[in-house]
Amino acid sequence: MAWAIPEKTLVGLMTTARLDFATMYEEDGELPPLFFRNLSMLYTWAISRGLLVKRLAEVDCCGAYRISGQYRGINTPASWGYDQIWVRVACNQYRTALQTQALSTFNLSGRDLSGIHADHVINRARLKEHLGGWVCLFPVPARANTHFGSVVERKMPPVPAHVDRIDLSPLVAFKLFCGVFPRSPIQLEAAMKDIRGQWHTPFPHVHRFIDAMQAEAMPYMTYRKTTVRKKPRGYVMPPISPTS
Repeated sequence: MAWAIPEKTLVGLMTTARLDFATMYEEDGELPPLFFRNLSMLYTWAISRGLLVKRLAEVDCCGAYRISGQYRGINTPASWGYDQIWVRVACNQYRTALQTQALSTFNLSGRDLSGIHADHVINRARLKEHLGGWVCLFPVPARANTHFGSVVERKMPPVPAHVDRIDLSPLVAFKLFCGVFPRSPIQLEAAMKDIRGQWHTPFPHVHRFIDAMQAEAMPYMTYRKTTVRKKPRGYVMPPISPTS
């Protein structure tokens, strides 16, 4: 089972998105922001990190921005690439926004992105008090996102109205770095082996974060029991031969 990236054509898009987040935390120690309460806060953060903020003309009225450039470290004197789409929580053209990025950077069409969700990294159902807020989009395989949404996100509490910013958590990172959501402890071990391979620096804070991914995902795994297959519909038991 492929735990990371389902199609070769998607390697560039998904690897770049994951590296944006991984490198920021590995090298600078800043957990990537996923949500800001308003555009001013998002803009202030982006400019302070040396990033460019460009409105996407393809998204008509609801608001979407592409934030890109060289992320300037706040804890280390270096910079790394960053290219993410941010949309207003109330915006319904979020898939168009992600497709615009995929087409311009990786020449991927809408058809190429079938099976990929333009995921609000913080689920919109949790942001009912923040319809004017801004949330980061991320390309997530449907096989990871759908199950994560139904099993994990629907149990998460709403985000209170006073929250200004939300950063990447281990459990959400697990969704973003996993191509298929595992459903048992054995599958979780296999998925974590792949996820660990996507992070490259041996810093203790990175190892702690990855260990937390596994620990926070474990309660959602189920131990599969061996079941007896039911007889097919229409099955007729053969006659029993009389004993002599």
